[in-house]
Amino acid sequence: IKNNIKKIFDGLLVSGYSSMLFYTIFSFMNIYLTSVRGWLSYQSLIVCSTGMITYGIFSPLAAKIAKKYGVVKIMIISLILTMILAYTLFSLISSKNYYYVLFAEFLFSLLAASFSGPSKILLVKIFPIKIRYMAGSLSYNVGVALFGGTITPLLTYVSCTKFEIVAYFYII
Repeated sequence: IKNNIKKIFDGLLVSGYSSMLFYTIFSFMNIYLTSVRGWLSYQSLIVCSTGMITYGIFSPLAAKIAKKYGVVKIMIISLILTMILAYTLFSLISSKNYYYVLFAEFLFSLLAASFSGPSKILLVKIFPIKIRYMAGSLSYNVGVALFGGTITPLLTYVSCTKFEIVAYFYII
């Protein structure tokens, strides 16, 4: 483990970013739409379900594409696209138009899946076989707890203070 601290830290950051995207799309979005925007539960559930289905379909497809074209390359493309589109997507989510929000959820889910699918491959490949399970689970679980576990309360707080658009900075 001592010789692989940098790899564990890298795995923590990768899994943390992946979980931030995941929890933003599925946990925060439902709370935001019902509590802050005042949507009905069924409207919010349709939007979140669309995101879940998109994520569930495209995450393994992104992993398969990443195996062919390169795991890191696909993850970097996804990361750059997410950084470029985050402001626009949060603006669409902040709008009152149901179809804009649905479209933003779809795109966010697509971007999250294109990062998350390949990230699982990366977590397996970066660690030597002798420490793969311990180092992989440590970096994954700490990353999810630190980043994924904090994003929903943080974004909920920010969105309730009328600084909704600031939320995208946390994603970047």
